[in-house]
Amino acid sequence: MAIKKNPELFPAKMISEYKMKEIKFSKKMKIKTRRILVDCGSYTIRLSFVMPDTVGFVEYVESPLFLRKFAVFFGGL
Repeated sequence: MAIKKNPELFPAKMISEYKMKEIKFSKKMKIKTRRILVDCGSYTIRLSFVMPDTVGFVEYVESPLFLRKFAVFFGGL
């Protein structure tokens, strides 16, 4: 349904066909991530407020990542 509403957000090959590869559930964060296969590769679909590999929520790492912009060393974060 989302592809039909906003086709510009998705790769062109995905509009024609894709397959569900797997659905994983993170016990730590209690969310689902989905992996899909498209002819040009595979993609992970997750919520926008979750960091890659479900290591944490964006709100928890936002400030330390901002400080890294100014070369603050990791020990100081």
